[in-house]
Amino acid sequence: MIRPRFKKKDVSDYLKGKVEELEKKVVAQLRVVGEMAVNMAREKGNNNPAGFPVNYTNFPHPRPLKQRIIRQQDIDKNPHVKQPAFGDYLELSGNLTSSIGFFICKNGKVIDQEPGKVGAAKSRSLAREMAKGRKGFVLVITAGVEYAARVEAYGYDVLTTSELWAEKTAAKLLKQLLTQPKRR
Repeated sequence: MIRPRFKKKDVSDYLKGKVEELEKKVVAQLRVVGEMAVNMAREKGNNNPAGFPVNYTNFPHPRPLKQRIIRQQDIDKNPHVKQPAFGDYLELSGNLTSSIGFFICKNGKVIDQEPGKVGAAKSRSLAREMAKGRKGFVLVITAGVEYAARVEAYGYDVLTTSELWAEKTAAKLLKQLLTQPKRR
């Protein structure tokens, strides 16, 4: 007669350990994707060239930046002013790009995060709202300043391209993670 040398609890503990190991790998993959998406969104020149660049220094009557030449004296007056690439927005304060961050949520709760330096509380609140009621893992990329949506509405690419890239990349990486050969 064959008798097992293990108990049901041993099997349960083994399976829990494997699930925890897989979850750690998923979080690590999502973290890499989140960091890359944030870097993509923050770097000038990665924005959608089909966007409609607008000069926000004259906010009620915005003009396309491609028609505006930034002079050296503009740059000398404000060190944050940089010559924008076509499709990029002109950011004087740095608050918009500093507010971009990401959150990894599991079953509706934030388990890992790298909020932006500006608007972190608003970003965290938005991430919780987006993940609320969802099962499994969710990667949320946010911009913590209130005017980020307005900048997007003017045709700029604040988060859209990086979010779409993150969605495709995360799906591909997670599929690879689940289908990779098992090593002992």
